Amino acid sequence: MKVALLRITRRSSYQNRVPTFHQFSSVPDLKKYLLNNAAKLKNLKHATQIHSQIVTTNHASLANINTLLLLYAKCGSIHHALLVFATTPHASTNVVTWTTLITRLAHSNKPFQALTCFNRMRTTGISPNQFTFSAILPACAHATLLSHGQQIHALIHKRGFETDTFVATALVDMYAKCGSMPLAEEVFDQMPHRNLVSWNCMVVGFLKNKLYGRAIGVFKSVLGETLLCPDQVSFSSVLSACAGLVELDFGKQVHGSIVKRGLTAKKQSPMSAEMVSIETACFRVGSES
Repeated sequence: MKVALLRITRRSSYQNRVPTFHQFSSVPDLKKYLLNNAAKLKNLKHATQIHSQIVTTNHASLANINTLLLLYAKCGSIHHALLVFATTPHASTNVVTWTTLITRLAHSNKPFQALTCFNRMRTTGISPNQFTFSAILPACAHATLLSHGQQIHALIHKRGFETDTFVATALVDMYAKCGSMPLAEEVFDQMPHRNLVSWNCMVVGFLKNKLYGRAIGVFKSVLGETLLCPDQVSFSSVLSACAGLVELDFGKQVHGSIVKRGLTAKKQSPMSAEMVSIETACFRVGSES
């Protein structure tokens, strides 16, 4: 079977097209192979060819529709993803279908379309899950729609997903980007489990809202967590906070820790530039005093 599969795929690659379904009639998991291969290559031409074959051979199952949406998303074509969704009866969709589209719209900087899709999903009787909430909250954050975010937060509470680490982290990020750090802090404090992304959201949130001392305080708390190790986001953010607060001494300590961990050797590391910003800010203060 593998030999036949390899022979057909090689022949098709020479012709710059995907194998047709009838060529693989004797090979199990045909559609899965074709879809996964096109997603791996991120080849939009192959994706549209597979889509055409699925339609013409009447293989438009729910699983194939969901995979097609994900395939077009990986190929970077929101237009094709929307086309698939628009031609699919709502009775043939599930929460995976809707969540895939919402995720793609949010990542394509189309927050209002993502919110419209989220509301339409609920009218069909399909309930959002933790992945749906994690996908829609960044749309609220991107458009700084605090009231919408709070409504979704209420729905999250009703559905019992507040204790999910990824959902709670998305809530923290949304509140922070909407400029409401007290609400972000309230969600953060109630989280039963926090990962590094959760902590980084608080550090970055305080930084973006110019609460530099609070950002440094959260970073110090991260250092006290035995199971967590600050990453490039953590260090870069706290250095920016040090620059904003003109905290040269602590900035130097942080930079020393960065050098010790070898993070400055990484390509396009912003942390050396942040250290220069701290020293420049301190120099200006010293000149003015």
